[in-house]
Amino acid sequence: MADLYNKTSRPLQRFVNKSLLVPPLVNFKEIFGVSPKFNLATCHIEKIMCTFRAGMFCYLNRRSEFLKKGRSISTERWGNMLCEGGKPLRNTFEETIRSLSKQPIIFNVIRHPIDRFLSGFIDKCIRRKMCFNCFHCPKNLECFITKLHETLVAYYTKSKTLTESEYFCVQHFAPANWYCNLEKSYDKMLFMRYNRCNRNELAEDFVAVLSKAPVPHTQTNYIRKEVLNSRRGKHEEAPLKSEIIMISYFSKAHIIVRSLSAVNLKAVNLDSTLGVNEEERPEDKLLL
Repeated sequence: MADLYNKTSRPLQRFVNKSLLVPPLVNFKEIFGVSPKFNLATCHIEKIMCTFRAGMFCYLNRRSEFLKKGRSISTERWGNMLCEGGKPLRNTFEETIRSLSKQPIIFNVIRHPIDRFLSGFIDKCIRRKMCFNCFHCPKNLECFITKLHETLVAYYTKSKTLTESEYFCVQHFAPANWYCNLEKSYDKMLFMRYNRCNRNELAEDFVAVLSKAPVPHTQTNYIRKEVLNSRRGKHEEAPLKSEIIMISYFSKAHIIVRSLSAVNLKAVNLDSTLGVNEEERPEDKLLL
């Protein structure tokens, strides 16, 4: 497969430079959960099952202790995990590869960017009111996106150093293709699509990936059940609330898209990677 950077960034570079879109494939953050025992790793991206997968890898790496202490993957939470911070973690793709044997299974979960954005906005700016007071834009979506876009531009142009609070906010809202060094790791990854309205399909995708590792059937089946149970997770927003906000701001969707990456499905042939028929998924214009 052609180098991902050549395939996406360069053909779009002139367009991006003349638009308000932030560029794709900025190497913002690399965090991988690993299980050397199963030659398995995953790319962690905030607001895409990050907490669940941290709990899952804790279960895979310390199963006996995990079960003995009555833990469950779907109820693990940051700050109260058996494996503190979701450890073990690797901070670069190269380090991840060195931690595993030949032909490792490395997977990523992707989510529609507007769904991911609204999930983060509800969680960080409405319910928990975190994230630097949401750039001093409490409950004001248009104000928040404008400030977020300015901060993303400032980061990749290196025109300012982000404060700790600004960085915390950006790491929950930066385009998903800014994570895990996709320029190098894309060809080595398996992708599954997150859909909070279709947990059965998501659970089967986890089974397919874990079976390649291979994780024993008993453990795979347990993880499958936990994927189905995770729909009631404490920090996952109520679907109705998310739907109401999405409808309220649908007329401003162009503002949201402006702050997302310029990469689309056709640019990276992501649908062929996932085995998705593009004609059946016309709404997925931006996925990473």
